[in-house]
Amino acid sequence: MGRNKRQEEINFITEGAQLEGTLSTDAPTRIDGFFKGEINVRNRLVTGETSQIEGDIEADEIIIAGKVNGMIRAKVILRLTASAKIEGKLITPKLIIEEGAVFNGECKMTETSEELPKEDILGEESTQLEGTQ
Repeated sequence: MGRNKRQEEINFITEGAQLEGTLSTDAPTRIDGFFKGEINVRNRLVTGETSQIEGDIEADEIIIAGKVNGMIRAKVILRLTASAKIEGKLITPKLIIEEGAVFNGECKMTETSEELPKEDILGEESTQLEGTQ
């Protein structure tokens, strides 16, 4: 079975990588390393448990499993997994916070944006975007 084009165009920043600057992309993105700066993903963004982000994040759908210090703006949905540690401001129409996640800051709920496909780049067992498992 072949992979579709969307699956082939995933951006990865692997564990151990350290980047600083501005990241802007239309492709689904996963960050497991360190990033300092601004992130704008016009698609889904996943940060793994080993990720550390200092700066502002904006994406359509966001799943946070690592550490973030800054503003997070999700246009469709934001999920903080049990390993997430957030210092900053959240802006999203839909928010899921799993037991164990740490969030210190401010949260603003907005109107719902357009829905995106529920494809999975973290792993089926740990990213049910509807909050059911």
